[in-house]
Amino acid sequence: MWATAKKAYMRTLKVARIAMVGNLKAEEALLLRGRRKDGLAEWLDQATTFYTNLLNDADLLGQMAEYGYTPTKLEAEAELVRAVIAARVTQKENKGNARQATGRRNAKLAELDAWLSDFRAILRVATEDNPTWLKKLGM
Repeated sequence: MWATAKKAYMRTLKVARIAMVGNLKAEEALLLRGRRKDGLAEWLDQATTFYTNLLNDADLLGQMAEYGYTPTKLEAEAELVRAVIAARVTQKENKGNARQATGRRNAKLAELDAWLSDFRAILRVATEDNPTWLKKLGM
């Protein structure tokens, strides 16, 4: 999802840089200057700011329309970015759920280990008179 959104965003960003040359307001509002961030969170901030500010400014939309970028097309690209955000949220939730499940499993295994330790100790006491029984049980 990120690759698809990134490709659309980068193409639109390049066009915006051309369309908005000399427009300091646009350069600032759309974060047109500088490199794009490599990390997902930072990239999402840049892309979200770009599309939000672009879609909420009629003058900027007009400049982009001259290059074939309609509000509908820009909204569809913004939706790609929102889909990446939603996937990221889902991924974080899944990681949290997996961590919780692992924690619960480890706690149950610790309980089982403690119970088995007690069971083995009692078994040794119970079979003191017949040590071969322990051997038969694999102990």
